[in-house]
Amino acid sequence: MGTVVLEKPLTLTSVTVDGDLSEDGENQAVISGATCIDVPSSADQILKGTTGITLHNIKFQGVELSTCGTEDTSRSIINIGKVGDGNTPVYLKNLTFDGASFAESTSAPTAWIYSRGLVNVSESEFSNKTVANTATGILYLNCGSNKINGGSARLGNPTFENNTVALVADSANIPGVVAGQFDGKQCAAKITDNSFTGFAIEETAQEDTIAAIIDGDTTGANIISDNTYTDVGSPPPTDPDNDVEALNEAIAAASAGDVITLKADGDYSSGIIALNKAVTLDGEDAATISGSACITVTSPGASVIGVNFNNSAIGAECSTEDSDGRRGAITIEEGASDENAPVVLDSLYFDSSAITEDGLYKKSSWVYSAGHVHLSNSDFVNLKSNIQNNAFYTPCNKAANRRGIRLENNNFTIDDSGDKETAAIKIGNSSGGNQNADNCNVYIQGNHFEGYYQDLSASAGSGKQRVVSIFATDAAVVSENGDVRTDNTFNLR
Repeated sequence: MGTVVLEKPLTLTSVTVDGDLSEDGENQAVISGATCIDVPSSADQILKGTTGITLHNIKFQGVELSTCGTEDTSRSIINIGKVGDGNTPVYLKNLTFDGASFAESTSAPTAWIYSRGLVNVSESEFSNKTVANTATGILYLNCGSNKINGGSARLGNPTFENNTVALVADSANIPGVVAGQFDGKQCAAKITDNSFTGFAIEETAQEDTIAAIIDGDTTGANIISDNTYTDVGSPPPTDPDNDVEALNEAIAAASAGDVITLKADGDYSSGIIALNKAVTLDGEDAATISGSACITVTSPGASVIGVNFNNSAIGAECSTEDSDGRRGAITIEEGASDENAPVVLDSLYFDSSAITEDGLYKKSSWVYSAGHVHLSNSDFVNLKSNIQNNAFYTPCNKAANRRGIRLENNNFTIDDSGDKETAAIKIGNSSGGNQNADNCNVYIQGNHFEGYYQDLSASAGSGKQRVVSIFATDAAVVSENGDVRTDNTFNLR
């Protein structure tokens, strides 16, 4: 019981009853109970340039993860801080993890091994992984510090090589190895020659998706190769009858982490698609939602990717909210507000050609969010300035929609037919004011705005100056804790 703190270069390994060093995989000493191992960030300079720390030929069995972790980021059996300067890894070799008797943590997002530093995991066995909390995986590489690559010179790569990872049958929806945080920080991890058994998905670069390997290095520096996958979960459920009713039936039958495919020839033209689980709706860039159909998201961690929207009506049925503008072709309700599991909208295409003022319910937006959402790589075309129809709107009036909304790498194009108050991105209520605007916490990066009359406005204004790329109240604009806007481009009229 307790935390073993390692701060000096040393090797922990197993010996026989006679005191002789054990062979790999034999006579393994067992660590169990409320016991965990911590390599704190404070050890970085002590370890630099040495042989580092090695954990070798040890078995973990019956561990209670809920008591582990001295760093503030993790509940893990092995927790590695920001160490690795001078290309000095922590070596984990020939370890055995038997999850059949683990008491997993259901609080902090975690993994059996959590590292913010340079780590080399090899020839180890991870078996009987099972847990209700899908945030708990095998290895999580937090790449926010350059220590993960051996320091400022980036001489090293965190590695996961020649390991076996096996799940029990009812745990196919947990993550295996997560390499990076989708935050633009380089991870450059090497994940090679491993064997994964029982995962629902093999490899993915999709954020917040459950898979054996999640490639979170948006710089493309991860090396993932020569891994094998067996007993992959059953094929993702699809929408067999091509309509909203059947799609809702597929969602009801799905488990968290499943991918449901919308068919290109589907008729999704009326009704509410109730996305009430952390599953992914994938249109494969071919399926279209049209007419008055809409998606209402009530679950954190849900995703909509590769879907086209060509609605002629937005909002009449699509939310329980009653206020102006609280509707969308995609409506994200307050319940979808987990800080660590945002709703993900990616690679969507919104075409406003068929929208008229009669088709809008109380100034509805294409995407309305009362919860936590990440919207990226999407196009909004043929937006109109003669009706009050924002592309994206969050009222920023409750904690649920102030958890770090991210709007990245989207394109917004509007016509020149009118002077109605309309924005590509609207943050806060322009008519009623917004007392909480200084805490909106919206991240707006790499977007392009075409055809608007202003790049940024803090008031409704008058005439065509009301056609604005980004609307935010005064408090949100000037607040130190407010919105972040970087690398956006504007082609104003």
